[in-house]
Amino acid sequence: MLDLSKFASRLQKASKPLKGWIGCDIGSSSARFAQLRSGKNGLRIGTRWIAQLASAEVETGEMDGRADLRMLKTLGNLSELFDELNVAATLPMHLAHCRSIEIAMEQLEHIENKIAEELASELSVESSKLAFGFWRMANRGNTVEGGIAEEGSTQTYDCLSIASDVAHELGMRLLQIGLDCRAIVPFPCLIANAIRLAKGWAPPPFAVQPNLVANFGAIAESPITAGLHLGEESATFVIEVDGCPAFTRHLRSIRYRDLVQQMMELCGLSEGPSKQLIANCGLPLDDPSVSVASGVSRQVLLFAESIAAELHRTLKYIQQSDRKLYPRSIILLGEGALIQNLPKWLSTHMNLGVRSWSLPSESSADDALFAIAAALSAAKWEVAS
Repeated sequence: MLDLSKFASRLQKASKPLKGWIGCDIGSSSARFAQLRSGKNGLRIGTRWIAQLASAEVETGEMDGRADLRMLKTLGNLSELFDELNVAATLPMHLAHCRSIEIAMEQLEHIENKIAEELASELSVESSKLAFGFWRMANRGNTVEGGIAEEGSTQTYDCLSIASDVAHELGMRLLQIGLDCRAIVPFPCLIANAIRLAKGWAPPPFAVQPNLVANFGAIAESPITAGLHLGEESATFVIEVDGCPAFTRHLRSIRYRDLVQQMMELCGLSEGPSKQLIANCGLPLDDPSVSVASGVSRQVLLFAESIAAELHRTLKYIQQSDRKLYPRSIILLGEGALIQNLPKWLSTHMNLGVRSWSLPSESSADDALFAIAAALSAAKWEVAS
């Protein structure tokens, strides 16, 4: 007789809520932490926490970006806040070097070595001093149909690299606050993963190896979605296909920090109240009863117009270079996404569906702030144990 008791016991354990790693999204003035849990209703953020970092400029007299990591020591021990010590982390885009590299088809077998050589040559450092990730782009380069290499055919990869000592310092600083760093994930990949989470992705029943080569056949299977992360130091635009970034553009001119600084000077407030004022005041919609005369509304409107201008330029390029990647909708992530009425305003001016990031199973006012941390938490389900 077949004994099903062990199987039933294992099935019962598998049905219990699963938890992801702690996701750690480090910015220039704060760090966001989130941990996903998987239950019968889907994924939800079980624990979320934002920690303000002491001003690196005040403490160290420098603003080289590396100072942001040293400010993690001001957080104390975080092991008591979470029932998990393993963490996946990412670094701000201003600490990374991002570029596209074309690889000849006959060199794809040694792609990692080839990319390391290219990055080392461009940055004038030894390849051993770089940590990097890369992913294949959709319909770029002269890829031959069917994957058969011909002379001169190439494939384009996007690469993101950081100095190895920066990666090591990140791991050390996280250990000092009681967390064990298991992975550092490239920022554009996290935006793509966050989009996938917002579209209802669920973790597989068993851990799988991460796949940074998207199934680009998915382009024709479902509407394309883009993500726009409005960070403190810059914005990042990503088109997601099959959970991978198929197109990435770093928008350095869009800085949420500049808007916050303007509010601080205009209203004589500190950083925290200024951010709250921006989020609550929001954007005036096309309503004659809403005045844009106030300095706050005027500055927020100028910020929104700069976003729309960059999006128009980016989408025009995509339409000209590869129409199949033109998105039907945009999901806003990051602190700038908390501005009231920004999704509706952009949707009207871009003629696209625009919404703030949230999980299908739950929705909170500050979800978009924790989108990257949530995507980092989900990395646990994509790495083989």
